[in-house]
Amino acid sequence: MGENSLLSVYGAGDSYLWNTGSTADQISVSPTNTSVYSLWGYNNTSHCSQTAYDTITVIQHPTIQVIPDVMKCINDTVCLTAINSFPFSYQWTAIPSGSIIGNVNQSSIWTNPFMFTTYYCTSSNDFCVFLDSIDIEIASDPIIQSIITPDRCGECKGSIQLIVQDDYLPISFSWSNHPSNTSLIEELCEGDYTATVTDGIGCSTQQHISIVNLPPPSLRVVSIIPENCGDDGQITIEVLHNAGDVSIHWFVDSMLTQEVFPFYNQTKVNTLSGDYWVSVEDSVCDVQSHIFCPFTCTKAKVWIPNSFNPDGYNRIWRPYIADYDVRDYHYELTIYNRWGELIFHSYNYEEGWDGTMLENSSEVVPQGVYAYIINLKLKSNIFSKGEKINGSINVLR
Repeated sequence: MGENSLLSVYGAGDSYLWNTGSTADQISVSPTNTSVYSLWGYNNTSHCSQTAYDTITVIQHPTIQVIPDVMKCINDTVCLTAINSFPFSYQWTAIPSGSIIGNVNQSSIWTNPFMFTTYYCTSSNDFCVFLDSIDIEIASDPIIQSIITPDRCGECKGSIQLIVQDDYLPISFSWSNHPSNTSLIEELCEGDYTATVTDGIGCSTQQHISIVNLPPPSLRVVSIIPENCGDDGQITIEVLHNAGDVSIHWFVDSMLTQEVFPFYNQTKVNTLSGDYWVSVEDSVCDVQSHIFCPFTCTKAKVWIPNSFNPDGYNRIWRPYIADYDVRDYHYELTIYNRWGELIFHSYNYEEGWDGTMLENSSEVVPQGVYAYIINLKLKSNIFSKGEKINGSINVLR
């Protein structure tokens, strides 16, 4: 194709006419397709005419066809085919790798380029040698980023928002187990979801996304100190949560209508005995718990003489615990004179005061009124503040 051919007349003749319109005895032609040429000749002497025909076969330049297209996605396979109507030998070469692909007489090859590649095809036979090339461009698959909101408390509050980076519009979306065809799906329960994103040239990316369920906040009662003889008890709780800030409400009724406002957002509260309900809430979930603060009283019945005569019949003064074993108590007794001077001190319940001075047991105190302080605390109740008893003794002489 593209070469000139010379057609000439051989024999006697006086005039000629080619189907190209020429009247010369030879013509030069360069057909692009196989063509038939005719020549009419006339002899003036014999008055005879004759028509001759000649066919020039044109070998076409092979062309390369790509299936499916010259733009391909990563991991796609394409078929390159040299199309022509004559037998050829072929050699395929890929650039930039420089590798030879396929075998002689193989007009079609399958290839999987991972980058921009130019393919060259050399077609040859006994008459012609042709070189053709084609570029294969690689399009990146869509790049997906996902914003995930977990489910809360099993209420199907999860969501997935896809953000896609791609140059080839439009972008389409499909989900494995959700009917939506948009980039945002909401009201999702805990589970696995698969998104398929396809761009305008058919390149696609899949992403597998899991929605987890965040449990509601939880609370644990750390300690309960009973109300003791009118002194406030104490309730201490611990709140565990994983979804931002929480609020804590205390109530005195199971319907959660009568809130104890001084206790708001407190995990340690001083309170009287009784039933309490505590509610812990975050932005979605809430949990309640019933807590009972008991009442206890550990005051002992103590009999205390108000006077004694160290020189008379009752020579020792001491108090008497009536209801409990004295060994169950931490006991302390102190006695002061009217000027606040300490004149007796003991931790021993069995030890009484004989009316002498603390620093000098041979020195007796004069007749008069003396103040005492008794501290009692039950050993079995570590939370008790104990009991403090004040009074006076009349020393007689």
